[in-house]
Amino acid sequence: MSPPLAILEEGARQALRMLTAPYLLVGVNGEVLWVDSGMARLLGRSATELVGRQIDTLAAMPPDLLRRQLGVFGGTTSWVLARLQLRGADGQSVEFPCRGLLLQSRHGERPGVICISLNERLQFQLLTRNIEAERALWERSNFDQLTGLPNRQMFQSRLEQEAFSGNRGSVGFALLFIDLDEFKDVNDTLGHEHGDLLLKEAAQRLHACVRRTDTVGRLGGDEFTVLLGNVRDRQRVSDVAAKILGELTRPFTINGQTSYVSASIGIACYPDDGSDGLQLLQHADQAMYAAKAAGRNCYRHFTSEMQEQMSSRLQIANDLRAALDGDQFELLYQPILHLPTQRLNRAEVLIRWRHPQRGNIPPGLFIPVAERTGLINRIDEWVFDAATRQLAEWRGGIAPDLTLSINISPLEFSLLAPGEQLTHWSVRLQQLGLPGSSIVLEITEGLLLDAGDRVSESLRKVAREGLQVPIDDFGTGYSSLAYLRRYDIDFLKIDQSFVQHIGHGDEGGTIVESVVAMAQKLGLEVVAEGVETEYQHRFLQNIGCNYGQGYFYAQPLPAAALIERIISANRIGVRRSASGVLA
Repeated sequence: MSPPLAILEEGARQALRMLTAPYLLVGVNGEVLWVDSGMARLLGRSATELVGRQIDTLAAMPPDLLRRQLGVFGGTTSWVLARLQLRGADGQSVEFPCRGLLLQSRHGERPGVICISLNERLQFQLLTRNIEAERALWERSNFDQLTGLPNRQMFQSRLEQEAFSGNRGSVGFALLFIDLDEFKDVNDTLGHEHGDLLLKEAAQRLHACVRRTDTVGRLGGDEFTVLLGNVRDRQRVSDVAAKILGELTRPFTINGQTSYVSASIGIACYPDDGSDGLQLLQHADQAMYAAKAAGRNCYRHFTSEMQEQMSSRLQIANDLRAALDGDQFELLYQPILHLPTQRLNRAEVLIRWRHPQRGNIPPGLFIPVAERTGLINRIDEWVFDAATRQLAEWRGGIAPDLTLSINISPLEFSLLAPGEQLTHWSVRLQQLGLPGSSIVLEITEGLLLDAGDRVSESLRKVAREGLQVPIDDFGTGYSSLAYLRRYDIDFLKIDQSFVQHIGHGDEGGTIVESVVAMAQKLGLEVVAEGVETEYQHRFLQNIGCNYGQGYFYAQPLPAAALIERIISANRIGVRRSASGVLA
């Protein structure tokens, strides 16, 4: 089998092996790549003499007419009838009635046009069926059925080819990893059919932002990629990314309904950010997550610092698995003071990781890693079991009215099974003989922002079971009174960034006072976090805030120290010790 034929689709090669009708294969540049023995006899020449020549030199018709006719074959995926006139070895014109088709190689390239004699129709039909079946299979395997874009497999193949070309010629190119923001909301609110139509239009907008020689692909879901070839200037890449952001933030009007999304874009450039396709894709993915963390609707270029952070996250993820099995976690408890009565009857549960080699690892470092790897579910389960077991002991005698607040990952709410009679939290409380009111499940505003039907039902179920639900860090996200009306929220926790400004100008105190007044009108209680001074404490008391939490009252404490502090505070009231903490 000749090398030119060896790269053809398997279906074409199988049929050509059985074909006896004369045929020839002409490359896209006009070079004769292959002729069979029948074609050689027809022209009175040897195959060796014909292969490698330009088709123009064999034409017995105007060369431009011949090339135009061959070009027609490349403009369609169907067979086209033609009547070529070639010149034999004796100089006489030889008519060659044929059918022509632009072939596809196994790697997606277009090696050239195959021209087959109209003789032996049965074999021609066999070749047609094989080529069409092979092409349909190839398209299903390499292109996204929804958008028509190259899928993950095809895109990665083109990316590797681009990297190979770059290695040979030092040609720069850029990879953009694009993830649509708020697309989940569109799917949950308007349905998957609406979401699919939005994805198709998004694909068209992406195509309009790049050159015809660039490649746009869809990796799956709402993730797209763009391969910008032959670029040496990062500013050019940034300009394209900015153009894409502008196009995707324009409203999508589908079947009379308008939707809005944006995009987070990560950029990796060859060869500075990676020497092969896989590495570039990983680095562009990391840069995309950096864009997400920066607030979405923006782009970020990959940096070496991102790689260091990724390596650290991978190490943390590996160590987290060992920590869960190796008793490396412990719980601390930060008291929450009831301001009207000065009693300590609440505490927030805080997890700490005592790494055997690296020492204390802050929750802000390992919790996001646990959420991305799915380990957060096991961690939340461990925290809930350990905290409720301790609470059952305390409420059995020492502190019968103590309530614990436990932070719950949004993933926990989204994974609750709709058909369960009771949540696993309530089942655990029943096993320990604890009422639902003894536990507060703290959630963030982000959960309510992204809440679909399952999350909404989970919140209603938790409320029916008597567990309390506050909004943690209220005011730092997309606060909306609609959340407070729609969901069964018991109280708000004002973020410490607002409380810390009390006493430092009018703005901080005004915001806190406004939140407290609003909550009172809605029948909600309020916890102020981050209380550090006596002035802040008195201010909160005077405006009617229900609870205070912070270092003014106590730092996070081990279990034994918490109970001592509660017993002391509830017996003698709140006072300050010489060390500046609650005594």
